[in-house]
Amino acid sequence: MKKRFIIILCVVSMLIAPVLGCQQNAPAATTTQAGTTAAAATTAATEATTAAASAEEQIQLSFWHRGSGTGGYTLTFVTPMFEKDRPNVKVDDQMMGNDYADALRLALAADSAPDLFEVGTGLGFMTVTASAEAGYIQPLTPLLNDEELDLANKIDPPLINLSKIMYNDEYYSFPLYKAFYVMLINHDLFAKAGLDPASPPATFEEVAVAAKQISDVGNGEFYGFGLHLGQNNILYRVIDMMEGVTSGAGLYGFNYNTTRFDFAPHKPYLELLVQMKKDGSILPGEATTDVEQMRSKFNQGVVGMYIDGSWATGVYDATDMQNDFEWSFAHMPALNNSNPRHVGYAYYNNEFCVYSKTKYPELSMEYYKYLLRNSLIQATEYANGPVSYTKDPVEAANAEYKYNGEKLKWLNEATTDYAPYSIEPNTIITLTGDNRDIVLNEALVNAFAGDNIDFDRLLDDLTKRYNEALDIALSEGKIKQEELYR
Repeated sequence: MKKRFIIILCVVSMLIAPVLGCQQNAPAATTTQAGTTAAAATTAATEATTAAASAEEQIQLSFWHRGSGTGGYTLTFVTPMFEKDRPNVKVDDQMMGNDYADALRLALAADSAPDLFEVGTGLGFMTVTASAEAGYIQPLTPLLNDEELDLANKIDPPLINLSKIMYNDEYYSFPLYKAFYVMLINHDLFAKAGLDPASPPATFEEVAVAAKQISDVGNGEFYGFGLHLGQNNILYRVIDMMEGVTSGAGLYGFNYNTTRFDFAPHKPYLELLVQMKKDGSILPGEATTDVEQMRSKFNQGVVGMYIDGSWATGVYDATDMQNDFEWSFAHMPALNNSNPRHVGYAYYNNEFCVYSKTKYPELSMEYYKYLLRNSLIQATEYANGPVSYTKDPVEAANAEYKYNGEKLKWLNEATTDYAPYSIEPNTIITLTGDNRDIVLNEALVNAFAGDNIDFDRLLDDLTKRYNEALDIALSEGKIKQEELYR
C-alpha cells in the first residue's frame, strides 16, 4: 500500500511540476487553470487510492448460532469453503452455546445483531414468525424461486407449507435439517445388566424397569437413565415427545382433537419419573445438569439411556467426543396404553435468518444459499441427521457417510415416523404467569428432593392459563380456529 501511495504522489508531482515551472510568466488566467489542473490531478489520485483500498477491503460477515455439537461443527466446516473463493470475505462464525438467547436479545436491542443468526423456541428465543413480526429479519422468499437452488423441487415437501417459517405470505427461513428426538442406548451397560440392546424398551414403563436393572448392577458407578433438568426445555424433549407418539398430542399439552390445551396427560410421566428417582435409576445431579453435561456423562459411559436429538450422530465420534463403547438409537418410548403408536413429532432445525439491518444483504443471502447447497456435504462430513435439502431425493439415504454411517441410515429410514405439526399454538399465545417448563421443572426438582407435590393442582392451573391465552389469541386473530389441526 505504501509503494502504491508513493507512485501516486509521483504522478501528481509530475502533473503539477510543469505548471509550477511556467507559473511566474503566465497571466492570471493561466494560474487559475493550473490550479484547476492540479486539483483535478489530486482528486484523480485520491480516487485511485480509494479504489485500490476498496479492492483490498476485508468484509466480515457475522454469523451467530447456538452451535451445540453437530450444528457448530458442520457450520465451521462449511465456512472455510465459502471463504476460499472470496479472499476479501471472512465469516465470523460464532458458536454461542447456552448463553445464545440472552446474547442475541441484547444485540437486537442495541441494533447490533449479527448479519445472520438462528432463531427458535428450542433455543430459548422467539420463533421465525415472531422475529419477522418484530422487524428483526428480512424475507427470503426470492430463494424459493432461485433457479440454482431449485428449492421448490428439492426441499422436504412439508417445509414449503410450514407456517412457522412464514409471515404475511413471505418466507423468512429455510431450515437445513429435519430433526426429531430419539433415545440413545449404551450397549455395554445394557449387556452388563443382562439386557438386549437390539431390543430396546418400547414403552416408558419398560424404560423404568431397564433403568433400575442397569442402576442396580452399576451400584453407584453407572446409572440407567439420564435426565437433565438443568436444560430449560427438558420436558419438551421428554414428555412432549413421548406424548406425541402415545396419543398424537401436540406440544405443551395441546390436543389437536379437542383444539384445547390439556396438561392432565402429563401426570403419568411425572409420576414415573419420580418413581425412577426413588428407585435410584436416574443419574445424580439432574437438577443442575444441562444437555452438554449429559452428553459428556453419556460419553463417559455412566448413563444407560437418555433422550437427545437425531443430530447426536454429529455429537459423538464426529467431534472431540470419542467413546470406546457401542451405542445406538431407539424410537421414542410410549406409554403402555398407546395402541396404535402414533407418528412422532419432528421439526426443521437450523432456522437461520438474515438480519433486517445487515450492511451486506446480498452477501448474507449468498452465504445463506451456500449453506443450503452444502447441507448434504455437512451431513456426510460431520454426521448430521436427515437433511431438508438435497440435490437428489435419494442422495442422503445412499450417501457414504464419514462417521456413524449405520446410525445415519437408521435415521433416514426412521424419518417417515416423525412429522412436523402444521401449527404450534404454544409459540403464538401470550401466557400470563410462569410457563409449563418453569412450573413443572421446579415441581420435579422438589419432588425428587422428597417433597409431596400436588401435580393435579399444578396441571389444572396450567390448563386453565394456557386456554385463557389461547382464547385471547383466537379473539385477536393471531390464530384461526380452522388452523388448529395437526
